[in-house]
Amino acid sequence: MSTKQRTETTQLSSESVTEAVVAAIAEELDADPLEIDPLHDAVDPDALEALFANTPSAARRDGEFAFESNGCRVTVTATGNVAVRALASSE
Repeated sequence: MSTKQRTETTQLSSESVTEAVVAAIAEELDADPLEIDPLHDAVDPDALEALFANTPSAARRDGEFAFESNGCRVTVTATGNVAVRALASSE
């Protein structure tokens, strides 16, 4: 697997936050999404979905959550941006 410098994507309305994260990690690592470590090894996918779910009165517009998974730093924002950067082996 080769790595890129940084992958950024915007979550599509038809995909979940976790689907967008897995796709972005796989893209950053130039790997098949089924070949990377499961997301639940790093973060609770249900909690991630709940964190960025719309409320009954409004869409979420503020906030971000960052974590590490598959040797990458992942940052998800309330606006639907997913940024993934492969970490150097010493990080």
